Amino acid sequence: MWMFLVPTFAAEVGPQQPVYDAVVASIEARRRGLDDVAGARRALWDAIVDDLVPRWTGTPWSFYGNAEAPGVEPVACGYYVSAILRDAGLRVERVRLAQQASEHIIQTLVPEARIRRFRDRPAGEVVAHVARRDGVWIVGLDFHVGFLIAEGGQVQFCHSTFLDEAGAICEDPSRSDAFVSRYRVVGELLGDDVVRGWLDGKQWPTVTK
Repeated sequence: MWMFLVPTFAAEVGPQQPVYDAVVASIEARRRGLDDVAGARRALWDAIVDDLVPRWTGTPWSFYGNAEAPGVEPVACGYYVSAILRDAGLRVERVRLAQQASEHIIQTLVPEARIRRFRDRPAGEVVAHVARRDGVWIVGLDFHVGFLIAEGGQVQFCHSTFLDEAGAICEDPSRSDAFVSRYRVVGELLGDDVVRGWLDGKQWPTVTK
């Protein structure tokens, strides 16, 4: 089980690019060695939840931050999400995707059947929806985007925030000021179609409207 809130590879002083590049290369090697959806789903989960998200933890935030790797250079919320998607092996247009409205980021990858929208609903309702099964969700808010990671009935909100000690963190969404929003949209990332696309090296053109 992934241990939430433990920054196992928090940002350090100095560049992490060579180490990070090796991690990304290992994810790609795993992808190329798979041919079944069940194994690929587990591998994509491992890539996002175990390999990438913890390594970005502690990376500072800035409004225009577009760091290519975790460390001392800042990363904004959209660039955080698009970097993790790209480095997990999903063929997205990292910069263009990061600059879109959060709902368009979700629609780029997730079919409409696995997108759920909540308007003027309590945060707990969104969390309960996601918590029903283990998975990774992209979550879009009024002015923010991140991941919801559900495992064993627990949900964590992983994002790059401008609040408090600004930077990339994972936290309880029900207690997060950054999760406050009139409109929330969630898209389930590990469905069969996305996983098959990951296996096949599919290109995902950015949805912009």
